Amino acid sequence: MTGQARRPFVRLEELLLRHGAITQEQLQKAKEEQQKWGGDLGRLFVELGYVSEELLLRATAHQMGTKFMDPANEQLDPELVRLLTSQLCEQFGVIAVAGDPKKKVLRVATSDPQNQEVLAHLGRHTGFTIELYVATSASIHAAIRRHYYGEGPPGPVVHDTAPRGVPATGAASAAAAAGPSAPAPAPAPALPPTAGVGSAELEALEKRVARLEQYLGSLRQDLAHQISTDPQLAGLAARLENLEQVSTSDVGSLRAVVELLLEHGVFKLDDLKAKVKTVRERSGPGSGSP
Repeated sequence: MTGQARRPFVRLEELLLRHGAITQEQLQKAKEEQQKWGGDLGRLFVELGYVSEELLLRATAHQMGTKFMDPANEQLDPELVRLLTSQLCEQFGVIAVAGDPKKKVLRVATSDPQNQEVLAHLGRHTGFTIELYVATSASIHAAIRRHYYGEGPPGPVVHDTAPRGVPATGAASAAAAAGPSAPAPAPAPALPPTAGVGSAELEALEKRVARLEQYLGSLRQDLAHQISTDPQLAGLAARLENLEQVSTSDVGSLRAVVELLLEHGVFKLDDLKAKVKTVRERSGPGSGSP
């Protein structure tokens, strides 16, 4: 049995540094933690909050020359999935995502692609040549629950994109607050049509929203593929990840700096408002307000 045994041409930390995902200071801190407690350096980046698991695994996939994917949002072949038992999938954190049974090749998504024990065990169990793809543990777990236990929605798993500090709304918020063991909330009573808006208009609006959701889902998958195959785009995604990790206290500090500049007469409030308006107009409609 042979698997994907390509030797990395560049260390993971060098790849993350090259694309601005981590700083030299963060790398040094992670190495100090590794010397104290041991463990994988890449996972330490995640534990220290420097990068997300997804970003780390995208870099790992690029480093190994393999594919990053999202099995929770992929249409998987049930026959291929069932080539592995649910016990194997849960034990090793994997799921079959592609392959060719006639050629005895099975491609398996894992969040630990450098674990050769997994590769060897699956090969012995199935008699197939195992090729590894990379995916987050959350995506793999969601795919296992869906394909083996019938849990979860039939459509794509929607990842939480709400800004930090902004609570979810509606039934989704109630379900999240209740937890997995709590009974499902009762459905909200149907609301009467808005005054002046007929059922035909509402139906047309629902269709437009559905088309937009479908388009955004397709766009998200295309972007994920581009990020996984284009190192420059992956670097931009890494920088965006760092920007998204700015905490509320950092935003408060920035506000304090602006107020201090106003107090010292560096610029006037009216000038600041005019500048913000100009930037928003340049950005086009839909830029929103603070």
